[in-house]
Amino acid sequence: MNNSKVESIPKTLTPGAFARRVDGLMSRLCQAMVRHEQNYLTRGELTLPQFWALEWLHREGGGRMHDLAAALHLKSSTGTMLVDRLVALGLVRRERSAVDRRSVRLGLTARGTRAVEELHRQRQSGIRVMFAPLTARERGAYLALLEKLAGEFSKEQL
Repeated sequence: MNNSKVESIPKTLTPGAFARRVDGLMSRLCQAMVRHEQNYLTRGELTLPQFWALEWLHREGGGRMHDLAAALHLKSSTGTMLVDRLVALGLVRRERSAVDRRSVRLGLTARGTRAVEELHRQRQSGIRVMFAPLTARERGAYLALLEKLAGEFSKEQL
């Protein structure tokens, strides 16, 4: 890695200074990754909450409307509007429960599954390109930090 461009990190980096530096860097890194992608998100056809809904449905193998809204911390009406858009795009299907007519089950269409898988494939490709300048050890350290943070945030949701 070309260390001449790496800014030194003071030993007493305040939380505010840390937040400012990370904020500036994350924006630049996200923009760099997006250059390697051509999908619903990068074309502006999906919002991030809509993508998160698709990811949740993909990971869970479908689910109830109520559970999706809860997972995304959305009001029921907001969740309904979000799903309406995904249905209109042909990415999600709704099914009424035969047992409880009030319950609506959601699932990805074949097109929705392909869209999520393509988004993940492109994101992983961008990550490989972005992190190529780092050594295996540096990538491992970065991954360990991300996993630690993800673990901490997962605890908050319990």
